[in-house]
Amino acid sequence: MLTTVLRPYESGMRGPDVHLGDHAISSMALIFHELATNASKYGALSAESGRVELSWSLDGEDLSITWNEIGGPAVSEPASEGFGSSLVRSTVSRHNGHVTWRWLPDGMIVSIAVAAATLLQ
Repeated sequence: MLTTVLRPYESGMRGPDVHLGDHAISSMALIFHELATNASKYGALSAESGRVELSWSLDGEDLSITWNEIGGPAVSEPASEGFGSSLVRSTVSRHNGHVTWRWLPDGMIVSIAVAAATLLQ
């Protein structure tokens, strides 16, 4: 799923195989499509030298995901949560998870943790 969603973008991916149910595939594809779209408009993927490093691991009963934007323009925390961030937050919440955003001078890092058991649905 990640290879398909991120095919148009410069990105590196690493993590174990994770089996997803039909509902989870749609949810996770939506999350990564939204992150990639925002990165291509405003973040690392909007710069020629920018890229995304995506990693994930299974930690006990949770799937931990890190979306790390590198080499893009300086970013700063928005004054309010936009539609895309709200969509990501609510989608992650439906999988008994949480998401945090960190806006750093050299790029944005998004950390997501979801209950692995909800991904089989």
